[in-house]
Amino acid sequence: MGDTEEASAGGDLAEMQSKLDTLQGLLKDILNAETDNAEIRLLRKALAEAFAVIDAQARTILEMRKEIDEMKRKLAYYESENMSTSTLSLYNKRRAKFRRRRGEDPSGGPGEKARQGDGGGGGQKLTKNGKKIGPPAGHRGVSHHNKATLPPLYYFLKIAESPCCGAAITMRKYACKMVCDLDGNFRVQSAMCVAERGACASCRRIFRAETPFLEGTSLGPVLLAVIMTMFSRANTDRGIAEMIRGIFGFEMGANTVYNARRAVSDRLQEGMIALIMRAIQLRPCVQMDEGKYKRGDGKYGYVWVAYTPVAVFVFFSYSREDTVLNVRFAWLRGAPVTCDGYPGYPNLTDIIQRDYIHILRKAEKVAVEGGDPGDEARYDMLLKLYRDAKKTPTLAPFTRMTLARRAYAIAASYKDKKMQTHLLNAIPCLFTFLAHPGMSPHSNDVEREIRDGIIPQRNARHTTMTAGGRALMSALLTFTRTCRRQGMSPGRALLEYLLDGTWNIFERAKDTPYSLVNPDGSRYSVFAGPCPPAVVTAMTCGARQDQAAAARTVAA
Repeated sequence: MGDTEEASAGGDLAEMQSKLDTLQGLLKDILNAETDNAEIRLLRKALAEAFAVIDAQARTILEMRKEIDEMKRKLAYYESENMSTSTLSLYNKRRAKFRRRRGEDPSGGPGEKARQGDGGGGGQKLTKNGKKIGPPAGHRGVSHHNKATLPPLYYFLKIAESPCCGAAITMRKYACKMVCDLDGNFRVQSAMCVAERGACASCRRIFRAETPFLEGTSLGPVLLAVIMTMFSRANTDRGIAEMIRGIFGFEMGANTVYNARRAVSDRLQEGMIALIMRAIQLRPCVQMDEGKYKRGDGKYGYVWVAYTPVAVFVFFSYSREDTVLNVRFAWLRGAPVTCDGYPGYPNLTDIIQRDYIHILRKAEKVAVEGGDPGDEARYDMLLKLYRDAKKTPTLAPFTRMTLARRAYAIAASYKDKKMQTHLLNAIPCLFTFLAHPGMSPHSNDVEREIRDGIIPQRNARHTTMTAGGRALMSALLTFTRTCRRQGMSPGRALLEYLLDGTWNIFERAKDTPYSLVNPDGSRYSVFAGPCPPAVVTAMTCGARQDQAAAARTVAA
């Protein structure tokens, strides 16, 4: 049901109800008249029947209103302002119409925002009328020589005569085509590890030589790296097993892949996860958010994410309680956090930046719904306030007070009480990023991590139904998403880590844009000193004894 049809139906019901109320009043006056004769009695009888019909119509109208309310409730799922613009929901259609009328780009955000770098648009240039021109956004790619590990082979292919009539070929020229392929050496090799075991002559304890492979799995590091690469692409255990069987001819089942992932998770929790947490802890600010996902048993769980440009920490939980923040994210206590305003974050830190983009989305939704003609002007004022705040130099308290006064004035002008209350509650934490250099005014990055990298993981639906499965998925996704932030393949990073236990992914950050740099310009290492006890305690992601230890650490 569209906007026009819905408004028309509501107007017809209201008009019919008004007419029925008027007629009902007239009927009551006639029925209560003191005159009594044969004609009046017949009229009263006819009016009583009409009164019964009116009651039936009133009940029908009430049922229709209940049905309309139920339809609105069902459609409310598709009315979220946070849904992708590619979905054909009613709200997205109205929002696209609203942005077209304002001369903005309906596909990825306001066109003016895309021109000024506010985080909108699809990456292409926009003309004055809002149309996209030029090639789609993306990277230029790499050459075939950079892809190959061996020098290229040259095949000179000649044509002697025409395949059609057999005549000689003249005016010869060359057409080149570069093709990349594997050399075909898909060979699987098995190794028998014969570990010597003996007793100490002094203490009589039994010792065994260490094997270079992981405990809990019979797969080697190269095959584990292949599995990790496929896992990072949201493949299920069954899909990974079938792919390896089809490419390498290596017979394995889904349980073998699951055991391999568990062995990798146990190895990562021995040290790599703590180093990732330490790297996040050393950053000047963190973006945090939580998202809901549906498990395999039909229940819902929550995934919590702490994001920085160099590393990402993921934790799967069965609930959205603030206990998760107090226990599992105790190592971030007091750190500047950009979040969506969830009430549990003030228990973790006092330095909070509310997501300004969420405020703009809600203001845009109010303007799209069209409850008040002035809502569009208020949306423009909030958008201008956001752009002025980004141009404001940091560490300027008087300027922040001026911006806050402007925000309070905008909030006071709203007639929508829900939007007014939401904005008033957000204003005290709306310009915190100006007092902390490097702090982001929005949490778009962590939301992309949840939407594009974590929620699509189909393994999370069934694996996270148990505490051990949640620990497994938390460790693996923390590692894979951190590898993506470092511009490295998760499979290649895992292979390096398994072959060399002292290898760490953050050594590559010294020559990348995501270097660990102090405010004074000097560089620091993630390995500068041992990890804090809180970091080591919160490193493990699932066992009950670790939960109790983390709770004792927080209490201390």
